Parts: sequence; structure tokens; C-alpha cells
Amino acid sequence: YSPDRTRDRMDFFAKDGEKNVVIEVKNRGGGKRAVEQVLRYSGMLKQQYPETEVRKILITGIQNQHTAKAIHGMTQQERNGFEWYLYIHEPQSGKIDFEKVDYNNLF
Repeated sequence: YSPDRTRDRMDFFAKDGEKNVVIEVKNRGGGKRAVEQVLRYSGMLKQQYPETEVRKILITGIQNQHTAKAIHGMTQQERNGFEWYLYIHEPQSGKIDFEKVDYNNLF
């Protein structure tokens, strides 16, 4: 999905009831750039749909300090609606699970 008048392409854009949802997926750790991507896409959606709340989701393959520090450095307003998940892939079964990261407890 590309927000109006941009070249940016979100990994996933979804609806959760009345909320718009930005989902960014990274194979390994996300780091600062991934967190910034989620916030940038969220801002674009907020401009396009000013009355609609935006849920922000980052999914990574590993939990690392770079991502945790980037989230920790966000303002409280930026953290509202921000969720970080790890995906756990089981190659034998092909099953993928998601575990929510409580980044508040990392510091």
C-alpha cells in the first residue's frame, strides 16, 4: 500500500474496526530505521485520514537492543498504539507464532 502522493510502500495496511493499521515486518531486528518507518507511515495515514486512529505494529525476527532503544526514545504520544512483536517460525511444521514484546520492561 502506498499512501497518497508518496513513493513509500508499507509492508501491510489493514483495518481493525475503526482503526487503520500499519504493519512493518523485518526478517531480523528492526532497529531505529524500522521504528522510524512505522512512525513515518503512521504520520502519512494520519494526514490522509485525520479522523482515524492509527495502530502501529512492528514485527521482527529477533529482539535486539537497537529496536528497544529506538522505542524507548519515542515520545509517549508516539508510543501510543505502538506494538512490537517477535515472530517464531517452526520450519518442520511451517507454523508461525507471534509473541508481544513488553519493551517497557527492557530498561
